[in-house]
Amino acid sequence: MSALEPVVDADAGMAGRFAGHPVRRSTAVVVVSVGTDHHRFDRLIGWIDEWRDLHPDVVTVVQSGTSAPSRHGSRDLIPHAELLELFRGATAVVSHGGPSTVMDARMSGRLPIVVARNPAYHEHIDEHQMRFADHLDRHGVAVVVDDRDALFAALDRALADPDSFTVTADHGNTAGVLSFARAVDRLIGTCTPIGPIAPAAPVVAAPAADVSGRSDPADERPVISAGDRRKRPATNPLVERRKSTS
Repeated sequence: MSALEPVVDADAGMAGRFAGHPVRRSTAVVVVSVGTDHHRFDRLIGWIDEWRDLHPDVVTVVQSGTSAPSRHGSRDLIPHAELLELFRGATAVVSHGGPSTVMDARMSGRLPIVVARNPAYHEHIDEHQMRFADHLDRHGVAVVVDDRDALFAALDRALADPDSFTVTADHGNTAGVLSFARAVDRLIGTCTPIGPIAPAAPVVAAPAADVSGRSDPADERPVISAGDRRKRPATNPLVERRKSTS
């Protein structure tokens, strides 16, 4: 058996087959997902690499999207069914601030560690992930961190006490999170695929809402309609890559 051939425990699942990492029952696995947005999230990938350098016995499974690849191995895309299985078998799940990924982690029985994309670093077009993360944090739906040291501390806690980073899977789609996701959809003209909610009806303009759900009439801004996405590229490179290889 070569050094790169995985040693897969019967309970290890997908994590044991990822990138040739040997995974046994006692091995801690951290699964990281940055989503498929065309903006890079190199900040998070870099932090994960630094943390892994300090924990060489931990397996990191990284879905990197369009970001720079992890030095310890990553894949730009992981099929959704496989990602859910990875979440279920993980010691800890680290997610960007996308509602779908956050709720997938919770519905897989994991309390996600969330790092929101920050537009100040060109990681997204606006602050909606940061607002969503604040909402998650205030309602105890996720462990939200916004810097390297806080991420390291959260991951260290997950290794020391994995049970504290588990949740009852059927409690994943909390009413407050779904309501906030719907508000985000209406503000930025998207449809977040979490839970049994219908796509938001298109609107011309709407007041921005803070995380408590109150409208602030002094902060009105137009909704980005389907025909006006000038700040977004016409295509997503990950989607195009899948089309070209299908």
